[in-house]
Amino acid sequence: MANQGKNKRGQKYDTSFKEQVLQKVRNGQSIPKVAAELGISEGIIYQWQGKMDSDDKRKISDLEREVSQLRNQLKQAEMERDILKKATAIFAKSG
Repeated sequence: MANQGKNKRGQKYDTSFKEQVLQKVRNGQSIPKVAAELGISEGIIYQWQGKMDSDDKRKISDLEREVSQLRNQLKQAEMERDILKKATAIFAKSG
């Protein structure tokens, strides 16, 4: 894994390699240790980690917004259900 995903000239790393590196960090290895083991810069790992954190925050924000919308839809559906129950009871008495 030491040089996988790396393009020597432009120092570009593919997504799979970045994910493997970040997984090592999430599993408790220090960034300096991972960087030394793989022969890459500590700074680039910190950048990848920061980008991952901001992407995760954006995803959480999107999910929170969706949960809020679904709660509102549920309230609306419950209100409509209650109205229909009352209407059914009224029509059953008058019928």
